Amino acid sequence: MKLGKRATAKQDYEAALPFYFELWNREGDNKEVLVVLAFLLTKLAYREQAILLLEEALASFGAREDILQVLGDMAMNMEMYELAEKLFRIYIDTYPLSKIAYNNLASVLGNLERFDEAIDLMKELIGIYPEETQFWNTLASSVSTRDGEEAGLVFYNEAYRLDPNNPSVMNNIARSYTFMGKAKEAIEMGEKVIKVNPNAYDTKFLLGACYLTTGNLQKGWEYYENRRDARRIAALVYTNNIPEWKGKSLKGKSILIMSEQGVGDEIMFSAAIKHIYEQAEQVYIGCDKRLISLYEETFPKAKICEHMTAIQKGHIMRSFPDFEIPQRAGELQIDYRIPIGSIPLYFWDKHENIPSYDKGFLKPQPDSVKFWKKELDKISKRPKVGIAWRSGNLAATRLMAYTKLSDWGDVLKTKGVDFINVQYSDCQEELAAAEKKFGIKIHQMENMDLKNDIAGSCALFQALDLVLSPGITTGWQAAAVGTPVWWLTGRPHWFYGENKSRLVPNSNFIHRDLHEDGGIYLGRVAKLLAEYVKTGDDEAPLKHNPKPEEI
Repeated sequence: MKLGKRATAKQDYEAALPFYFELWNREGDNKEVLVVLAFLLTKLAYREQAILLLEEALASFGAREDILQVLGDMAMNMEMYELAEKLFRIYIDTYPLSKIAYNNLASVLGNLERFDEAIDLMKELIGIYPEETQFWNTLASSVSTRDGEEAGLVFYNEAYRLDPNNPSVMNNIARSYTFMGKAKEAIEMGEKVIKVNPNAYDTKFLLGACYLTTGNLQKGWEYYENRRDARRIAALVYTNNIPEWKGKSLKGKSILIMSEQGVGDEIMFSAAIKHIYEQAEQVYIGCDKRLISLYEETFPKAKICEHMTAIQKGHIMRSFPDFEIPQRAGELQIDYRIPIGSIPLYFWDKHENIPSYDKGFLKPQPDSVKFWKKELDKISKRPKVGIAWRSGNLAATRLMAYTKLSDWGDVLKTKGVDFINVQYSDCQEELAAAEKKFGIKIHQMENMDLKNDIAGSCALFQALDLVLSPGITTGWQAAAVGTPVWWLTGRPHWFYGENKSRLVPNSNFIHRDLHEDGGIYLGRVAKLLAEYVKTGDDEAPLKHNPKPEEI
């Protein structure tokens, strides 16, 4: 038991598990061990088995403190926040002196975006327990999301002062630096986390993007693989049993490329498919069904099917039935599989190995592109600029990365261009308000479903002259078909430490400082757009961005 406790204290749950299983084998009637095993299994993503043990523990002990904690943590980790709130309130009612119960309730309130409640609760507790590290850490989390990362960093630093070896605190500081665009500082703090806890998969995943941002491709892609750790709530579990491809020769072999993450990520990583497509005897691609026609046009020799995704046993399960059913029946042989986001690990280890797609890497149907060119020409012969200003995901943690259409006045008043709406989420009220406020017309393409008809919208994007977009799917649709994109963001990690994108050379970003007001930032965008109208130079932002070492 001592060895198990020691490993658990170091958050090495995988190492702790065998010791407690051995203890359970020796002392099968010791129900106390069930609770610890359930905790460990939860941390290691064996959620179904953890639930079974918790059921037995509940039957033996009732609503005991440690059981309520594990149940609440499990609900929170599975993003069942309303249930988690109920469990932690029961926990507090039953054990009103438990510090962890109050702390976890505040964490849940933050996840529910009830930041004022979470902050008030933590302030009250810190007044009683000013030296409690976890309270400062939780307070900082809600303050960061409500008021900005720098405001939260003040409280993270106090938690760090109290406990400079706390991996949770250090991870949160690294995360704040990442959102602040300070990749080097994030890496420095993140590596400290890994020294304290070598199994810090979330920190490694975070550092993957940071290393890519700074141009360290080899380490970036290596750490990026931690996105697949089954302990992460967003990690996919694939239902097929095809062997993983690890970089061996694909001559005479078949391979399944598996979709992952959101459709924007699928589009971005589609740029890497050609490496596999050119080497393998037969390529199978499982993807979002909205991408099938694009892939069929771009990779005519590949076999393509849509993925099916469902939540089972506490995991996000993904399958590719058109391939897996005949494969299990012995009617189809596929030699290897690889998630689409893992392809760069084997091919993009150096900048010179990244392909350059000045004309894009996905092919919309030519007839559809011609159709949209004609439709756009009916408006005028002026350049057509597509605009998007936010994601469809309006979570508070993401809103700070976007702009408001109500701040776009200077941009929308630019003479000599026509603006085309390419915002794929429901935005009719925003469009109507902007047109009324600024006295301009933002054109919308009739019968175009920007969210669901990705192949059709990619054809529209190729017919445009320029697209202004934050780092969302919209921008990647345009970049994927070769249309110049101005990314409205800080330095994107997919520029891999350079001011000019090697992957999509028609893309540029207009750097936004952390504290820069949205209206002031868009005023700078407007000046660059006016320069574009005057000169036709879509690389205007490149001349004004700070150098990588200055960010």
